[in-house]
Amino acid sequence: MTPDDGVNVARFVGRAACAQCHGEIDADYSLQAHGLNFRDAHRDLIGGYGGNCAPCHTTGFGEPGGYNPDGSTPQLEGIGCEECHGPGSEHLANPAEGGIMLMPNSEDTCWDCHVPDFHETNYKVLDLGVGAFTDIELRDQDPDASVHHPQTTMLLGKMGYKRTNEPGAHAAIDNTCTTCHLNREPGEVADHGPDSLEVDLEACAVCHSSEELAEGMIQNIHQIVTDLLIELGGEDPENPGHPDESANGGLLGEYAFANGIVVDSNYNPDNREVKRYKGARHNFSYVLSDGSLGAHNPKFVKALLADSKAMLTQSTDARFVGRAVCADAIRQSIRNTVNLFMAWTSLSLMTGIWSMD
Repeated sequence: MTPDDGVNVARFVGRAACAQCHGEIDADYSLQAHGLNFRDAHRDLIGGYGGNCAPCHTTGFGEPGGYNPDGSTPQLEGIGCEECHGPGSEHLANPAEGGIMLMPNSEDTCWDCHVPDFHETNYKVLDLGVGAFTDIELRDQDPDASVHHPQTTMLLGKMGYKRTNEPGAHAAIDNTCTTCHLNREPGEVADHGPDSLEVDLEACAVCHSSEELAEGMIQNIHQIVTDLLIELGGEDPENPGHPDESANGGLLGEYAFANGIVVDSNYNPDNREVKRYKGARHNFSYVLSDGSLGAHNPKFVKALLADSKAMLTQSTDARFVGRAVCADAIRQSIRNTVNLFMAWTSLSLMTGIWSMD
């Protein structure tokens, strides 16, 4: 249904209109990552990068009366209230009647944007039926290309390097993102401040017996994944105990150095070692950018990192084995030559002795 249908439909009014009545919530929201003032802090994300960022950094993109890139809807720049709660004109006109979605539907909101870039866009890519990342998707990217907010596909176990369709148990939770992260008490307005998206341990306790047990499980997977990430990319020199996002160390750093891979240049995309590095680096960046350190989908995360380690170490071992085999062959050839020379020398001496007789 569109405004041209002649039917009364709710329209987008902009965050400032919501703030007229919900000033306290708006003030809290301005301190949260989603609620940043994009006009001042991140306007380049709206108009820059060929406009590819606009769908996820504006309100109502592609919806009737939503953000328009022609500049006619400045009130809809940034991730406003209506991006999660729906168009607000009916609620604004008659607040007592409701006319607004109080609890966002994760699949219609979070899932649209919290997915990796795929063929230059990430907006609603799940509608495309995406699967694994392969060398085709990575070919035109620099080896050190990052992965952008992939929480939904991590939850669903999709878009790893040559690995997909391995959903975690949390994917089966109804309205999973809001259930686990909104920390909303019954009858109360959800927190919209900077800590509002921290995991709600009360929600975890429903399946994991108690908040204490759930917290222990989270800490355990966090440590396991942190150790694996450090093994792959090295430790952040400025933040000991945490992985180095630039992957200058660890197995990735060693592999890049050993194979002469220039990580910020895509000069040799069809080279076998470059492909392996890109695949391993994709998984590393994917897990790191997800931010849950394995909590969203523990089994999938451990599989991705194990794949990365195998790509980097098996190929490296094979290279070293090949060098060792060559070295052994050369040494054996030298021994054979020396032995032949000694035999020829002995024969020559014996021949000389016989000729003297």
